[in-house]
Amino acid sequence: EMRHIIEEFERVALVFPEIQFSLIHNGRTIFQLGKSSPRQRIIQIMGNHLNSVIVPVEEQTDFVKIHGFTSKPEYFKKVRGEQYLFTNGRFVKIPYLQHSIESAYEGLIPQGSFPSYFIHLEIDPSKIDVNIHPSKTEIKFLNENLIYAVLKAAVRKSIGQFSLSGIINFDEEWALGDGELKPGEAIKPPKIQFNPHYNPFQPQNFQSSPEKRNLQNWQKLYEFPENVPKKKDENLIETTHLRPIEESENGEKIRESGFLQIHQKYLITVVKSGMMLIDIEKAYQRIFYEDFLQSFEKEGIPSQQEIFPLNIHLGQAESVLVNQMKPTLALMGFNIDNLSNNTFVIQGIPNGMDATEAKESLETIIEHLLKEEDTEKADIRFISAKTMATTLARHHLRPLKEEEMRELTDKLFSTTMPSISPIGETILKIITLETIEELLK
Repeated sequence: EMRHIIEEFERVALVFPEIQFSLIHNGRTIFQLGKSSPRQRIIQIMGNHLNSVIVPVEEQTDFVKIHGFTSKPEYFKKVRGEQYLFTNGRFVKIPYLQHSIESAYEGLIPQGSFPSYFIHLEIDPSKIDVNIHPSKTEIKFLNENLIYAVLKAAVRKSIGQFSLSGIINFDEEWALGDGELKPGEAIKPPKIQFNPHYNPFQPQNFQSSPEKRNLQNWQKLYEFPENVPKKKDENLIETTHLRPIEESENGEKIRESGFLQIHQKYLITVVKSGMMLIDIEKAYQRIFYEDFLQSFEKEGIPSQQEIFPLNIHLGQAESVLVNQMKPTLALMGFNIDNLSNNTFVIQGIPNGMDATEAKESLETIIEHLLKEEDTEKADIRFISAKTMATTLARHHLRPLKEEEMRELTDKLFSTTMPSISPIGETILKIITLETIEELLK
């Protein structure tokens, strides 16, 4: 329950920076917040790392006043957590307006990433419908479409206006020319070359330009030499190499066969009943998922030490969760130490993952656990294995050689559920000959 207490504490403290707040748990001071400005209160709660990356948002119309802070595009998170929307001094959850803020970052941050924001809305209470959820945190505005447009425009304006500060210095005097003059050096006026004998009224003989003279030679570039064999594209596999394969009665394994890879996303191979289509990313998900579970059940996932340890900044609720889960995270291959109150250093990461994949996985695991009503009853093994598998699979998409495609397929059919991914999606489909014939009619 402490995690929920911290969440409520943060939501109230962010609204009233002019009030001093403190939170003590089992004799340990978790928060000691003095009176401050709205910006400083955010930093007090979330950490100093936000000081240089949040920018103010200000807008006022006849029906809504908007003020607060949002993050610059270069600062984004793979998981939600630092997203706070307040209406008339109360924390609220409005997915429609949340989408408005996130859509303002479209094209500025990677897909699947989230900005941090702390935005307050002030609106006439008569324009608010609070009878949406018993907790009153989910509300609805009578003119949501207008607020959506104004909020998006305000955020977009803010990140556009303030993100350039520090990059362009408008107060700096820019020097023109090649450099400073040496002592005693005179300024030379520029010279303009021209033909003094030019007469525009006299006929002149113009020579054809080199471009026109060589125009006929360009056609030769597009002529394919005769009697020269065409070079085969090594990245493609001819359909004649695809041979029917025998299906076992239980369908657990596929015998050696040719494969065709499409856009680094799908594999195609021929079976007796037609053609099998395999989603490469989902196949990797299933393989990695079961590998992680097996390692976890034995002695834990091996950890590889980082030469340059990673720092990760978390909110207070996330920090409490990580401290509780340290022993379990260690079994998953994450060697984590406290660096400061809300900052952790990742000394070791799961074997087989790079630093980026490990950090992304850890942040996603934390997000999933925060959504659990009872963290102690949540099966962290399956949540972690699923998260790490999906992250690792996403980074494994690349052109595959014939033997790599065969190995991937063999590993897939050696798993317990080769047709379903860990998140319940279809991995493969068999397109029968009858279906193909029907498609080509």
